[in-house]
Amino acid sequence: MKLDDVMSQLEALGSEQTRKVLRRHGAVDPFFGVKVGDLKPVAMKLKGQQDLALELYDTGNSDAQYMAGMIADGTLMTKPELNRWAKTAAWGLISDNTVAWVASENKAALPLALNWIDAKKESVIRSGWAMRHCQHPA
Repeated sequence: MKLDDVMSQLEALGSEQTRKVLRRHGAVDPFFGVKVGDLKPVAMKLKGQQDLALELYDTGNSDAQYMAGMIADGTLMTKPELNRWAKTAAWGLISDNTVAWVASENKAALPLALNWIDAKKESVIRSGWAMRHCQHPA
């Protein structure tokens, strides 16, 4: 599946009611308002498509960024990619969940977390602190 196809599917799954709820929790445009439960079936079909995950994240759309985290393999990501994700997280949900979870899979997780905690940008700091809660099987 190509980026445009996934973005169209995400747009179709979005709702104004979910947008309202997410805005109350800090979401900022652009986003479609897709429920996480509606993302899961789509993500299952895309799991492991690393290049697509990177493209989705780079859209800046928070639904796409969340989806990217669901299909990405953090062990395959480079430090520059993970740093870019931390710096460009759309809002707290992405910083605290998507970025932290994916980065915690990487062999450089601890050094990244320590660097991010000392960063100047709040979203990066949040990702660093949130990584301490992410536990992956060894």
